[in-house]
Amino acid sequence: MIVVSNEKVLDAGLYSRLWCTWEVYCAVVDEVDIVVHPLTGTIAHLFGAGGEMEFDPERGRCGNPALAPTEDENRIRHAIVNGAGWDAIRESVVEASQFTTEVGRIDVDRGVRIGPKGVKLLLEAVATDNVPAETLDLSGNRIGTLGARALATALQHNATITTLILVDSDIGDLGAQALATALQHNAMITELNLSSNNIGDLGAQALAAALQQNETIDVLLLHDNSIGDLGTQALRDAVAHKLAFDLSV
Repeated sequence: MIVVSNEKVLDAGLYSRLWCTWEVYCAVVDEVDIVVHPLTGTIAHLFGAGGEMEFDPERGRCGNPALAPTEDENRIRHAIVNGAGWDAIRESVVEASQFTTEVGRIDVDRGVRIGPKGVKLLLEAVATDNVPAETLDLSGNRIGTLGARALATALQHNATITTLILVDSDIGDLGAQALATALQHNAMITELNLSSNNIGDLGAQALAAALQQNETIDVLLLHDNSIGDLGTQALRDAVAHKLAFDLSV
């Protein structure tokens, strides 16, 4: 699920809309991946000028706050009062609100565990909304092979991200091979950090083959993997003619 901060509710915050709060809470309960879109990336866009500390979901409204409560609002309030309660709603929404506050950078908190579907949704949103994000950091989200494949497919068509950080993402050799294929078609990535991903010689050799074709990337970090002599040598041979290349194995 993608949560988009809406500039039209900047003063009051996105979560001044009770149905937005309710949707996020339901996603938390159902363990649906949540990514807060970094379109603007400020606390004010989510919680209003008072920030998280003054966020009170019970004050949220559906529709025009100057009018009487709508049927939807009454139903949501009834469900909350007779269910989890307002404190649980507030706690869940605040905890689930992961976003970036640094312009041009997307960080997805390690606790979110974005997963393959989340990767696909996030990259699609970035491309569709033309968000000028140059750095994508999914470290610790354990996206796995499927997530790496989804990311690799998206990167072949993404023209904004230049730095990709996937430390401790559990992508393995198959994930590394998928990313290597993407690098052969991506002319934007300049830095790739795949440290701590259980990558072995097969993944390293695939990356080495990609480096022979890719002239854009100049930093590749592969600390704490399972790369042996064959993979290490293949990587070194691939960048031997690139004098300024930063390779760490």
